[in-house]
Amino acid sequence: MTSPAPAFDVSKWTAFIGDLVEAGGPGPQEGATLMAHLDEIRSAWRCGLIGASEMGELRQAFGAALSPATMQGRSFLKRHGYPGDFEIIDQIYQQVTSGDPSLRRWDEFFHAHGAAKAVRNRKVYFGAALDELSRSGNRVDVLNVASGPCRDLAEFFESHPSANIHLTCVDQDANAIAHGQELCRRWLDRVEFVQANAFRFRTNARFDLVWSAGLFDYFDDRRFAVLLSKLLSLAREGGEVVVGNFNEGNPSAAYQEICGDWPLNYRSAASLLDVARACGVPDEAIRVESEPERINLFLRIRC
Repeated sequence: MTSPAPAFDVSKWTAFIGDLVEAGGPGPQEGATLMAHLDEIRSAWRCGLIGASEMGELRQAFGAALSPATMQGRSFLKRHGYPGDFEIIDQIYQQVTSGDPSLRRWDEFFHAHGAAKAVRNRKVYFGAALDELSRSGNRVDVLNVASGPCRDLAEFFESHPSANIHLTCVDQDANAIAHGQELCRRWLDRVEFVQANAFRFRTNARFDLVWSAGLFDYFDDRRFAVLLSKLLSLAREGGEVVVGNFNEGNPSAAYQEICGDWPLNYRSAASLLDVARACGVPDEAIRVESEPERINLFLRIRC
């Protein structure tokens, strides 16, 4: 009879985390060491060497650094009930940090991650796409699926107040809708909000651009293909569908999963191409781009 495996000793990691908490958070060198430890922990977790009890012990070692007073704590605790909620994304955009000096370095560590930079970069990417569409001066209709905080739209209209861009923003979270309406209150003649699940959203309208930045990396390939097919049907002939997905090899993955309870379904450029092909899209209509960190990829399909 095989004896049970001995309990995995997490004390070296909890001791290191405790030292960081005592020091008021990681500096650059300590942050690199913490990331190396988190990669080890993630590997051990995935191999079944540590379980829920040990993971709870590790997370408990963060103390107030994993509380609602920090970015990583708010991500982990999920005040709105789902990962990557509109409030977290908006705080990433604004690089919000704690007013408590003992916690501020934890927020600086959070915002310095490649994943956080990639989220800010995709806001810039969307703004550039809207800017390009607005240059003709003709009316442009855009569908923004899982629109989140809509700070990207508010910033775009701040710098393009006369843009003839009309957006339909769809989000299932009523709080996200209210937040977006408040940020875009001066442009509600050009921004419509619809509270709906993306799969259940119905419209007779057709769009020049169908955009979804941060929704598809929560889906398996089947659900990805179902929603992508639907969005393709909502684009006008000559229009474009653009969906974001985090790339394989995200250097922030262990940190996101352990400190933020924020797992994603990662896809390479090749796998994004494969999903598009499975939806019947010809190769010549597909391209994959990325933001500067090369963490957030964008599948672009010309219709």
